[in-house]
Amino acid sequence: MVISKRHLLLAMILFMFPFFVTAETVNRFAWSSDYALRYEVVFERIVNENYVLHLQEFTAEQYIDLSLPVGSYRFRIIPYDILDRPSEPSEWRYIEVIPVPGSDTQVESRPVFEPMREPDPEPEQIPVSELQPEPEIPPQVIEREPKERTYLFDPLGAVLCSAGAAWSPVLPVYGNGFGNDFSIFSSSLRMSVVFLTPLNIYLGPELIAIYDVNDVTNLIAGVNILAMKWLPYERCALSFKFGVAASLVSDDDVYNIFNTGAAIRWRVTNSILLEAGFDFQHMFTLASGGLRPWIGIGYQF
Repeated sequence: MVISKRHLLLAMILFMFPFFVTAETVNRFAWSSDYALRYEVVFERIVNENYVLHLQEFTAEQYIDLSLPVGSYRFRIIPYDILDRPSEPSEWRYIEVIPVPGSDTQVESRPVFEPMREPDPEPEQIPVSELQPEPEIPPQVIEREPKERTYLFDPLGAVLCSAGAAWSPVLPVYGNGFGNDFSIFSSSLRMSVVFLTPLNIYLGPELIAIYDVNDVTNLIAGVNILAMKWLPYERCALSFKFGVAASLVSDDDVYNIFNTGAAIRWRVTNSILLEAGFDFQHMFTLASGGLRPWIGIGYQF
Protein backbone atom coordinates (compact mmCIF):
# COMPACT_ATOMS: atom_id res chain seq x y z
CA MET A 1 0.00 0.00 0.00
CA VAL A 2 1.51 3.35 -1.04
CA ILE A 3 1.47 6.14 1.50
CA SER A 4 0.60 9.53 0.07
CA LYS A 5 3.39 12.07 0.24
CA ARG A 6 0.90 14.87 0.50
CA HIS A 7 -0.98 13.07 3.27
CA LEU A 8 2.23 12.61 5.26
CA LEU A 9 3.19 16.25 4.79
CA LEU A 10 -0.19 17.65 5.79
CA ALA A 11 -0.30 15.42 8.83
CA MET A 12 3.16 16.35 10.16
CA ILE A 13 2.84 18.02 13.54
CA LEU A 14 6.05 19.69 14.63
CA PHE A 15 6.34 20.25 18.36
CA MET A 16 9.39 22.44 17.71
CA PHE A 17 7.20 25.18 16.12
CA PRO A 18 8.23 27.85 15.22
CA PHE A 19 11.09 26.65 13.06
CA PHE A 20 13.70 27.75 15.60
CA VAL A 21 14.74 25.32 18.32
CA THR A 22 17.31 25.68 21.07
CA ALA A 23 20.54 23.74 21.35
CA GLU A 24 21.44 21.62 24.40
CA THR A 25 17.76 20.75 24.90
CA VAL A 26 15.74 17.79 23.71
CA ASN A 27 13.22 18.73 21.01
CA ARG A 28 10.47 16.44 19.78
CA PHE A 29 9.66 16.07 16.10
CA ALA A 30 6.35 14.31 15.51
CA TRP A 31 4.23 13.31 12.52
CA SER A 32 1.31 11.05 11.67
CA SER A 33 0.68 8.67 8.82
CA ASP A 34 -1.64 5.77 8.05
CA TYR A 35 -0.63 2.23 7.15
CA ALA A 36 3.07 2.67 7.94
CA LEU A 37 5.13 -0.11 9.50
CA ARG A 38 8.04 2.14 10.47
CA TYR A 39 9.73 5.40 9.54
CA GLU A 40 13.18 6.51 8.42
CA VAL A 41 14.18 9.94 9.76
CA VAL A 42 16.92 11.80 7.86
CA PHE A 43 18.57 15.02 9.12
CA GLU A 44 21.08 16.94 7.01
CA ARG A 45 23.15 19.88 8.25
CA ILE A 46 23.84 22.89 6.05
CA VAL A 47 27.64 23.44 5.94
CA ASN A 48 29.10 26.01 3.55
CA GLU A 49 25.92 25.90 1.47
CA ASN A 50 26.25 22.12 1.18
CA TYR A 51 24.10 19.45 2.79
CA VAL A 52 25.95 16.98 5.01
CA LEU A 53 24.21 13.91 6.46
CA HIS A 54 23.89 14.42 10.22
CA LEU A 55 21.58 11.60 11.33
CA GLN A 56 19.70 8.70 9.81
CA GLU A 57 17.55 6.64 12.17
CA PHE A 58 14.70 4.16 11.97
CA THR A 59 11.81 4.25 14.43
CA ALA A 60 8.48 2.54 14.79
CA GLU A 61 7.07 5.51 16.71
CA GLN A 62 5.51 8.59 15.14
CA TYR A 63 7.99 10.92 16.81
CA ILE A 64 11.69 11.26 17.59
CA ASP A 65 13.44 13.16 20.40
CA LEU A 66 16.72 14.84 19.44
CA SER A 67 19.25 17.29 20.85
CA LEU A 68 20.92 19.06 17.94
CA PRO A 69 24.02 21.31 17.93
CA VAL A 70 23.67 24.93 16.86
CA GLY A 71 23.24 25.21 13.12
CA SER A 72 20.89 25.04 10.15
CA TYR A 73 19.25 21.76 9.19
CA ARG A 74 16.74 20.18 6.89
CA PHE A 75 14.93 16.90 7.49
CA ARG A 76 12.35 14.58 6.00
CA ILE A 77 10.43 11.42 6.88
CA ILE A 78 10.36 8.26 4.73
CA PRO A 79 7.50 5.90 5.68
CA TYR A 80 7.72 2.16 5.07
CA ASP A 81 4.53 0.30 4.18
CA ILE A 82 3.27 -2.91 5.78
CA LEU A 83 5.49 -4.92 3.42
CA ASP A 84 8.52 -2.95 4.69
CA ARG A 85 8.97 -1.12 1.38
CA PRO A 86 9.96 2.57 1.39
CA SER A 87 7.18 4.90 0.24
CA GLU A 88 7.45 8.38 -1.22
CA PRO A 89 9.30 10.62 1.28
CA SER A 90 7.96 13.87 2.65
CA GLU A 91 9.26 17.22 1.41
CA TRP A 92 12.31 18.68 3.11
CA ARG A 93 11.55 20.86 6.14
CA TYR A 94 14.09 23.48 7.26
CA ILE A 95 14.90 24.45 10.84
CA GLU A 96 17.42 26.65 12.64
CA VAL A 97 18.93 25.61 15.98
CA ILE A 98 19.81 28.59 18.16
CA PRO A 99 21.79 28.59 21.44
CA VAL A 100 20.07 28.46 24.81
CA PRO A 101 19.95 31.97 26.38
CA GLY A 102 22.73 32.33 28.92
CA SER A 103 24.76 29.41 27.56
CA ASP A 104 28.45 29.56 26.63
CA THR A 105 27.76 28.86 22.96
CA GLN A 106 29.49 31.52 20.86
CA VAL A 107 27.47 33.04 18.05
CA GLU A 108 27.96 36.14 15.94
CA SER A 109 26.06 39.10 17.39
CA ARG A 110 25.67 42.75 16.50
CA PRO A 111 24.70 45.60 18.84
CA VAL A 112 21.36 47.26 18.28
CA PHE A 113 23.01 50.70 18.37
CA GLU A 114 26.45 52.15 18.86
CA PRO A 115 27.23 54.87 21.42
CA MET A 116 27.96 58.31 20.07
CA ARG A 117 31.62 59.19 19.79
CA GLU A 118 33.77 62.04 18.62
CA PRO A 119 34.29 62.14 14.87
CA ASP A 120 37.67 60.92 13.70
CA PRO A 121 40.06 63.52 12.31
CA GLU A 122 40.17 63.73 8.58
CA PRO A 123 42.96 61.59 7.14
CA GLU A 124 45.93 63.22 5.50
CA GLN A 125 45.45 63.64 1.79
CA ILE A 126 47.91 61.63 -0.26
CA PRO A 127 48.48 62.42 -3.95
CA VAL A 128 47.04 59.85 -6.26
CA SER A 129 50.47 59.33 -7.88
CA GLU A 130 51.89 58.11 -4.55
CA LEU A 131 49.16 55.57 -3.86
CA GLN A 132 50.34 51.98 -4.00
CA PRO A 133 47.90 49.20 -4.84
CA GLU A 134 47.25 46.88 -1.94
CA PRO A 135 48.40 43.31 -2.49
CA GLU A 136 45.60 40.88 -3.21
CA ILE A 137 45.05 38.41 -0.42
CA PRO A 138 43.51 35.18 -1.61
CA PRO A 139 40.39 34.25 0.35
CA GLN A 140 40.85 31.56 2.95
CA VAL A 141 38.80 28.45 2.33
CA ILE A 142 38.02 26.51 5.48
CA GLU A 143 37.19 22.92 4.74
CA ARG A 144 35.11 21.15 7.32
CA GLU A 145 34.92 17.43 7.44
CA PRO A 146 31.34 16.20 7.33
CA LYS A 147 30.08 14.43 10.41
CA GLU A 148 30.32 10.68 10.17
CA ARG A 149 27.13 8.92 9.23
CA THR A 150 25.31 7.40 12.17
CA TYR A 151 24.44 3.74 11.73
CA LEU A 152 21.80 2.56 14.16
CA PHE A 153 20.34 -0.88 14.74
CA ASP A 154 16.93 -1.26 13.12
CA PRO A 155 14.65 -3.20 15.53
CA LEU A 156 12.19 -3.98 12.73
CA GLY A 157 14.55 -4.89 9.93
CA ALA A 158 14.15 -7.69 7.44
CA VAL A 159 16.32 -10.06 9.52
CA LEU A 160 16.24 -10.28 13.33
CA CYS A 161 18.70 -12.31 15.41
CA SER A 162 18.23 -12.86 19.13
CA ALA A 163 19.69 -14.90 21.96
CA GLY A 164 18.58 -15.28 25.56
CA ALA A 165 18.49 -17.28 28.76
CA ALA A 166 15.43 -18.28 30.75
CA TRP A 167 14.27 -19.94 33.94
CA SER A 168 12.06 -22.79 32.74
CA PRO A 169 10.65 -25.09 35.46
CA VAL A 170 8.95 -28.29 34.32
CA LEU A 171 5.59 -29.69 35.43
CA PRO A 172 5.18 -33.42 34.57
CA VAL A 173 1.73 -34.10 33.07
CA TYR A 174 1.90 -37.83 32.39
CA GLY A 175 4.57 -40.53 32.46
CA ASN A 176 7.86 -40.22 34.32
CA GLY A 177 10.22 -39.03 31.58
CA PHE A 178 10.26 -35.55 33.09
CA GLY A 179 10.25 -36.73 36.70
CA ASN A 180 7.32 -37.11 39.07
CA ASP A 181 7.10 -33.69 40.72
CA PHE A 182 7.17 -30.05 39.73
CA SER A 183 10.81 -28.95 39.52
CA ILE A 184 12.10 -25.40 39.69
CA PHE A 185 15.69 -26.40 38.98
CA SER A 186 15.65 -25.92 35.25
CA SER A 187 17.16 -23.39 32.86
CA SER A 188 17.35 -22.96 29.12
CA LEU A 189 19.23 -21.13 26.36
CA ARG A 190 17.60 -19.97 23.12
CA MET A 191 18.89 -18.52 19.87
CA SER A 192 16.86 -17.61 16.79
CA VAL A 193 17.21 -16.03 13.35
CA VAL A 194 13.93 -14.93 11.76
CA PHE A 195 13.20 -13.36 8.37
CA LEU A 196 10.42 -10.98 7.38
CA THR A 197 7.93 -12.59 4.97
CA PRO A 198 5.52 -10.84 2.55
CA LEU A 199 2.74 -11.52 5.09
CA ASN A 200 4.59 -9.25 7.57
CA ILE A 201 5.31 -12.27 9.77
CA TYR A 202 8.82 -13.23 10.83
CA LEU A 203 9.72 -16.88 10.24
CA GLY A 204 12.91 -18.80 10.95
CA PRO A 205 14.74 -21.45 13.02
CA GLU A 206 15.22 -21.43 16.80
CA LEU A 207 17.82 -23.49 18.66
CA ILE A 208 17.13 -24.54 22.26
CA ALA A 209 19.12 -26.17 25.05
CA ILE A 210 17.46 -27.15 28.37
CA TYR A 211 18.89 -28.60 31.56
CA ASP A 212 16.51 -30.22 34.09
CA VAL A 213 17.24 -31.48 37.60
CA ASN A 214 14.39 -33.57 39.05
CA ASP A 215 13.87 -37.23 39.94
CA VAL A 216 15.69 -37.69 36.66
CA THR A 217 18.22 -35.38 35.04
CA ASN A 218 17.51 -34.31 31.48
CA LEU A 219 19.75 -32.53 29.00
CA ILE A 220 17.58 -31.51 26.04
CA ALA A 221 18.72 -29.98 22.75
CA GLY A 222 16.55 -29.27 19.75
CA VAL A 223 15.42 -27.03 16.91
CA ASN A 224 12.07 -25.30 16.33
CA ILE A 225 10.36 -23.40 13.54
CA LEU A 226 9.54 -20.00 15.03
CA ALA A 227 6.82 -17.65 13.71
CA MET A 228 6.61 -14.14 15.19
CA LYS A 229 4.21 -11.24 14.64
CA TRP A 230 4.65 -7.71 16.04
CA LEU A 231 1.59 -6.18 17.66
CA PRO A 232 0.51 -2.54 17.01
CA TYR A 233 3.21 0.02 17.97
CA GLU A 234 5.83 -2.77 17.57
CA ARG A 235 6.72 -2.97 21.27
CA CYS A 236 5.38 -6.48 21.81
CA ALA A 237 5.34 -9.56 19.60
CA LEU A 238 3.57 -12.91 19.78
CA SER A 239 5.42 -16.04 18.72
CA PHE A 240 4.48 -19.66 18.10
CA LYS A 241 6.77 -22.60 17.49
CA PHE A 242 6.98 -26.34 17.00
CA GLY A 243 9.91 -28.64 16.53
CA VAL A 244 11.84 -31.70 17.65
CA ALA A 245 14.48 -32.33 20.28
CA ALA A 246 16.58 -35.09 21.76
CA SER A 247 16.77 -35.81 25.50
CA LEU A 248 19.76 -37.40 27.21
CA VAL A 249 18.25 -38.80 30.42
CA SER A 250 20.28 -39.82 33.47
CA ASP A 251 20.31 -43.46 32.33
CA ASP A 252 22.39 -42.42 29.28
CA ASP A 253 19.60 -43.26 26.84
CA VAL A 254 18.55 -40.76 24.16
CA TYR A 255 14.83 -40.09 23.65
CA ASN A 256 13.04 -38.15 20.92
CA ILE A 257 10.79 -35.25 21.90
CA PHE A 258 8.12 -33.25 20.11
CA ASN A 259 8.02 -29.63 21.26
CA THR A 260 5.48 -26.84 20.76
CA GLY A 261 4.75 -23.56 22.53
CA ALA A 262 3.87 -19.87 22.48
CA ALA A 263 5.50 -16.77 23.92
CA ILE A 264 5.31 -12.99 24.12
CA ARG A 265 8.32 -10.74 23.50
CA TRP A 266 8.60 -7.18 24.81
CA ARG A 267 11.22 -4.72 23.52
CA VAL A 268 12.53 -2.85 26.59
CA THR A 269 14.95 -1.06 24.25
CA ASN A 270 15.83 -1.67 20.61
CA SER A 271 18.13 -4.49 21.74
CA ILE A 272 17.06 -5.65 25.23
CA LEU A 273 14.15 -8.09 25.37
CA LEU A 274 11.95 -9.55 28.07
CA GLU A 275 10.26 -12.81 27.14
CA ALA A 276 7.76 -15.16 28.73
CA GLY A 277 5.89 -18.19 27.47
CA PHE A 278 5.15 -21.88 27.86
CA ASP A 279 6.20 -25.04 26.03
CA PHE A 280 4.63 -28.46 25.92
CA GLN A 281 6.95 -31.41 25.33
CA HIS A 282 6.08 -35.03 24.57
CA MET A 283 8.72 -37.73 24.97
CA PHE A 284 7.87 -40.55 22.53
CA THR A 285 9.81 -43.52 23.94
CA LEU A 286 8.75 -43.09 27.57
CA ALA A 287 5.27 -41.84 26.63
CA SER A 288 5.77 -38.83 28.90
CA GLY A 289 4.62 -35.24 28.71
CA GLY A 290 5.63 -32.06 30.48
CA LEU A 291 4.44 -28.46 30.58
CA ARG A 292 7.22 -25.91 30.83
CA PRO A 293 6.42 -22.25 31.67
CA TRP A 294 9.42 -19.95 31.28
CA ILE A 295 10.53 -16.34 31.67
CA GLY A 296 13.79 -14.86 30.52
CA ILE A 297 15.82 -12.00 29.12
CA GLY A 298 17.29 -11.70 25.66
CA TYR A 299 19.36 -9.56 23.33
CA GLN A 300 18.28 -8.68 19.78
CA PHE A 301 20.86 -7.78 17.14
